[in-house]
Amino acid sequence: MTIALPLLREGDGFDPADGYQDEVKLLQEKLSFPTDQIDGKFGNATRVAVETLQRNMRLLADGIVGENTWTAILGKPIQLLPRSTMIGSFDADKIIASIPFPNIRQFARHSVPIILRECLNSGIKTPAQIAYVLATAEHESHLGELMEELASGWAYEGRQDLGNDRPGDGPRFKGRGFVQITGRANYADWSTRLGIDLIGQPERTAEPLIASKILVRGMQDGAFTGRRLSQFISPSSHDFVNARDIVNPGDRSAHIAAIAQEYLKVL
Repeated sequence: MTIALPLLREGDGFDPADGYQDEVKLLQEKLSFPTDQIDGKFGNATRVAVETLQRNMRLLADGIVGENTWTAILGKPIQLLPRSTMIGSFDADKIIASIPFPNIRQFARHSVPIILRECLNSGIKTPAQIAYVLATAEHESHLGELMEELASGWAYEGRQDLGNDRPGDGPRFKGRGFVQITGRANYADWSTRLGIDLIGQPERTAEPLIASKILVRGMQDGAFTGRRLSQFISPSSHDFVNARDIVNPGDRSAHIAAIAQEYLKVL
């Protein structure tokens, strides 16, 4: 008898209501996770293990567990169950399909559902606000393609304004995540905000689940520049141009505003 299983991806199982915890536990078991790490939550460690298996099996290493990956893991064919693409009232697949650039769209399959969930979990439910959050992530990191700054980071060495006061801080705390936070001071701030040691493990800032929290909460709370999302975008007002003040005032404001308008059309 053919077993029926759902497509799984990063972010599944963190909300018990999504109904995927048992399947994620099965996945983790088959990936030989230690017993104390089989938690039913598809996080970074699970994604990395899936991508490693996919590369070893000469499958597309996208970290998404679909029919071919399930078959490789279980050693027998499976029936892939249909999966709702709705996250709250928003259709993730519709949003992803609207992105005109194939390279960005490839990474958006991972990141858009994660960012949408974080928006809703943080109380951001206004379509215009979500549109601007997505536009910001697209501009800053191509929705996950550029989760670590390409430059070495040595240009930041000794930058007191970034809190880089120790040897090697420049490359250690280079730009990472959906909004490329930079510098020891910012990493320390987000370590405190999230309760995660990003000073000792700065590379974790590039993990999509952590990066989505920094993106969404930073824009919501004004953590980046002191300007908050609600100051520019509300149900009755959409100032997409000046909303750039939330992250990097004046930088490509009109360009990012145009991206946000396109997202708003499909939200």
